[in-house]
Amino acid sequence: MTRGRWDRVVTFLTIAILVGVSLLIIVPVLLSFLNHSTPERGPTAQVTAITVTSGDAACGLNYVERLNGFTIPAGNSHNESIPFTNHNYTRPCSLASITADTAGFSISNSDTPLTIAPQQTKDLSFVIQTPATGYNGVLSLYLE
Repeated sequence: MTRGRWDRVVTFLTIAILVGVSLLIIVPVLLSFLNHSTPERGPTAQVTAITVTSGDAACGLNYVERLNGFTIPAGNSHNESIPFTNHNYTRPCSLASITADTAGFSISNSDTPLTIAPQQTKDLSFVIQTPATGYNGVLSLYLE
């Protein structure tokens, strides 16, 4: 074999090896990317605000308390905590229960009944279960 011909064979083999190695690296990466494309997102529970009301002025709450909302995947739960202050100087106050007035939502694991000493503040903690079908709007809660 002549020197020129041998150089062409070596060049061809070098190119073939480089192309082969490149394909061995690029093809699996491309296939992996295509197989792991962005999954479909399900519905969300987008609570724009939380309102808390009380018909019997539980612990002095005789107005609408408006809290920040949250956004989570529909059907999931959200932990919430609301501070309440007893403004009475002599008597404790009690929060008997908290319920969701908005259809599809429920409340669990609440700290009720919660008794608050005079001139003290306590957090009422609870879990909000969101509807599985999704939601966008205000969540209304009711205290007794």
